[in-house]
Amino acid sequence: MTDSRSDSVTFASLGLKPEVMEGIREAGFVTCTPIQAQTLPIALAGRDVAGQAQTGTGKTAAFLVALYQALLTRPAAPGRSATSIRALVVAPTRELAVQIHRDALVLGAHTGFRHLVVFGGIDYEKQRQQLLDGCDVLIGTPGRLIDYFKQHVSRPRYWCSMRPTACLIWASSLISVTSCGVCPRRGAASQCCSPPPCRTGCSSWRTST
Repeated sequence: MTDSRSDSVTFASLGLKPEVMEGIREAGFVTCTPIQAQTLPIALAGRDVAGQAQTGTGKTAAFLVALYQALLTRPAAPGRSATSIRALVVAPTRELAVQIHRDALVLGAHTGFRHLVVFGGIDYEKQRQQLLDGCDVLIGTPGRLIDYFKQHVSRPRYWCSMRPTACLIWASSLISVTSCGVCPRRGAASQCCSPPPCRTGCSSWRTST
């Protein structure tokens, strides 16, 4: 999907959970951007969706809103351990991972979910311990995620297979993060940024298992 048309869709009209709406209000959002208006109804219905739009058009907010709605609608499975994450967000760069985490702390402030961002270059042991301590929403870059995955820091079988799970993939430029081996599921997301490459931000996310 692209942002080729404009729709006057308000977040209040989407039937979102109160916890999600509170974060949206605090972020100052009222009306959806075109990419949000086109993708959110699909994602909120539990279907996979991929979107491409210019930077700053609200792709991050769109998939975070869908993520929180999915996790609040489908509670965690009984017996879930602290290290069994419920949502995975993969970002191609440290800067983007940090930005997504920052937005998530605002939009998800009233959900009660624990967020963690991991990326290479710094704080390897600190991030590893934070992951061991547990989180609900894990945001990270492919390299660091693969390192922790191979070390079994978080229970691997839960990363993308636990029900309910919202598995989100973010890609841009020439990078297709689903080829890194973090997510064992191959679908529309793995084809989202196939050649010719996306020249604008491209986001693909899964809200069903």
